[in-house]
Amino acid sequence: MFSNNNNCLSTRTANYNTSDLDPYLSHLAGQVYPPDTQCQYIQGAGSALYRVNIHACRL
Repeated sequence: MFSNNNNCLSTRTANYNTSDLDPYLSHLAGQVYPPDTQCQYIQGAGSALYRVNIHACRL
């Protein structure tokens, strides 16, 4: 995560070559870490995605 609340991208200038970021931008959200892991990174250990069972209605 971030150390000392510093964002390494905030120091980039407008003419910065972003090609070194391409490996990190090639995946969509959820393709690198499963939902529970993403929750733990954001909310802390022990957190998880809230799951609700939805039953399909039959007509």
